[in-house]
Amino acid sequence: MRAAVSALDPAAEATDADRLLARITAGPGGHLSLSIYETARLVRLAPWVWGHHARIDYLMARQQRDGAWGGPGIDALVPTLSATEALLHLACAQDRPSIHAESRTDAADLLAAAADRGLRALRDLLGAPSRRPPSTLGAGTLVPHLIGEINRRLCRCERPQAAHRRLERHSPLPAPHQAPARPAFSPGEPAPSRASGPRPAAGHLLEATGEADRGAAALHPVDGAVGGSPAATAAWVARRRADERAPACARWLDHFARRHGGPVPSLWAAAEFEQAQVVAALARGGLAAAVPPALRNRIRRSVARGATGPAPGLPSACETTSTMLYALTTLREDVPIEILQRFETATHFQGWHGESLPSTAANAHALEAFGSHIALHPHRRARHAPAIAKITRWLRGHQRHSGHWDDPWHVSPYYATYCAVLALSRYGDDDEDAAVTRAIRWVHTTQRPDGSWGVWNGTAEETAYALHTVLAAPYQASPVTLVKGAAALRRLSSTGGDHPPLWRGKDLCAPSAVIDAVILTATHRLRTRSTLTQRKILGRSLTDPWPRDPANHP
Repeated sequence: MRAAVSALDPAAEATDADRLLARITAGPGGHLSLSIYETARLVRLAPWVWGHHARIDYLMARQQRDGAWGGPGIDALVPTLSATEALLHLACAQDRPSIHAESRTDAADLLAAAADRGLRALRDLLGAPSRRPPSTLGAGTLVPHLIGEINRRLCRCERPQAAHRRLERHSPLPAPHQAPARPAFSPGEPAPSRASGPRPAAGHLLEATGEADRGAAALHPVDGAVGGSPAATAAWVARRRADERAPACARWLDHFARRHGGPVPSLWAAAEFEQAQVVAALARGGLAAAVPPALRNRIRRSVARGATGPAPGLPSACETTSTMLYALTTLREDVPIEILQRFETATHFQGWHGESLPSTAANAHALEAFGSHIALHPHRRARHAPAIAKITRWLRGHQRHSGHWDDPWHVSPYYATYCAVLALSRYGDDDEDAAVTRAIRWVHTTQRPDGSWGVWNGTAEETAYALHTVLAAPYQASPVTLVKGAAALRRLSSTGGDHPPLWRGKDLCAPSAVIDAVILTATHRLRTRSTLTQRKILGRSLTDPWPRDPANHP
């Protein structure tokens, strides 16, 4: 759930920071939004896991009026395929489960009707050649696999009940359309990464591949999970005889489902990713001083083991490792910064070995890690200056003409721009960075009339990213931008409810603890500007001129 933050109240900010740190210290990975895709795969592959009926109810309740799930736009394709295939299988099965419905309505009626609406929505999504392909994780593998499963089920669904007549009218789904040329970014439509999305780690898509594919034959569960994914774990268990199944997998699936009432998120136990991101976000905003010793020790132990992935069973990732190093360095701890060298290439730092799409965020966080390390150890500047220059050059070279950056792991360019600007403005090798100026100009020009920012609608998360970007060099922005943005952030962050999913997994997700940390620190940074800056940002008339002379910066 979204955490409301108290605007411009230092005592409340400190309390919110303490509460947020306690949240991520208490338990691993419990703050990721629920996943339509993964929940539907458990309905299909693991009906024996606790909460089967609750998962079906969840899918039925989350279907949209147009018949799709997830989204918006083409990003609805993978979750809609997954949910439709699962409900279609149930509608045609001999042992249909009960669903919460009026007693006069048979379960098959509801299941077949939902599958029918899903199939109609899929034809619209697959039959629009002008639309971009989905950019979620592994879409190039998941889409043809799920289409094949649906088409095989349609051919076998020949039961005579009236509930199935509507399904018998459906012909097989068409193959996915080809990727169109990449469109330019506009504030209402996110820029895509690539047709197939980021390439997944081996085993993360086990439910859609053979175990010999991508090195998956050597996979084994880690802490009960395969590839950090409930769907992959359920597939691993389902492909084995009962006497070959690892009890740890069954226990973890059951525990994970119980924790969320039946439906499941896309990753479990993403403790390293979550803890590193939250502590780093608080550090960037000056709120990390109260990091609990238990959490600090946990991050320290993860770093001591070497490069770290976001969750058990996933490969080491530059972004998670860099963020941990940066967080510890801001807490004035010496860290083995050299472990980042395993991600270094001739031109940039790769997210992990064998990545298909370079990540702006991973390189920005690596720049932060090196820069903060040198700030703590100035005598090591010469040793790490080439890496800083390499990352700075790469980030500038990948800035879009309009001034923003993109990242394959996030829908919104405001996230990638926030990462790049904060890193370049603090640790880049050029104090007068034109890239930062261009980015702030882009943020200013894409602000919505109500003061918020967002690719689809104004969101608290994206508004916080935009304000962080502007506050990197506040005298390059109009006071109107900051005043309206601050008001929009207060309004959006106080409404409660869930954060809209903007992070890319197999479908879109929202790591609420990470987002809450970014929102909290944006509010804190607005308040903790110097007295003159606060008066100009928060107290003066919106029509007052904005000083441009850097010498006037307090």
